[in-house]
Amino acid sequence: MKHFHKFVALFMYFAFFLMTAALTACVPSTVSYAKITPMRRDSMVIFASMTREYNGNHGKLNIYVGVNDFPNSLTHTPPSGEDEKEPMATLWLVIVSRSETFASFRVKPGQTIDFEGYQIEILRIERSDQGIYFVEIEVTEP
Repeated sequence: MKHFHKFVALFMYFAFFLMTAALTACVPSTVSYAKITPMRRDSMVIFASMTREYNGNHGKLNIYVGVNDFPNSLTHTPPSGEDEKEPMATLWLVIVSRSETFASFRVKPGQTIDFEGYQIEILRIERSDQGIYFVEIEVTEP
């Protein structure tokens, strides 16, 4: 059973790698022209179906933003019950050298998630002037 869990973790990491490579190849060329001004100096902007890396003390963090989570049709109603909806996205996270850490999180602006020693704050989920959705995050190590 122990080997089965390792196999599943490795398979998921490999599938994540293939999915990232395939989806990155499908991104329109306008991504290179999209200019987003970050909200904070140390924040990261990640476009839909793209991957970014963060090198920290807990290992190289690979962050992928799911492409199927846009547009705002995939939203949730805030707990207040108001009609106002908030955009959501899925972040796929893994410490590169430790495939067993692979996990995904449904996130919304203002949310902070803890992952393997990192805190990832979701600053915004928006659409660029070119029509490409993106997530802006800030990664910290408390």
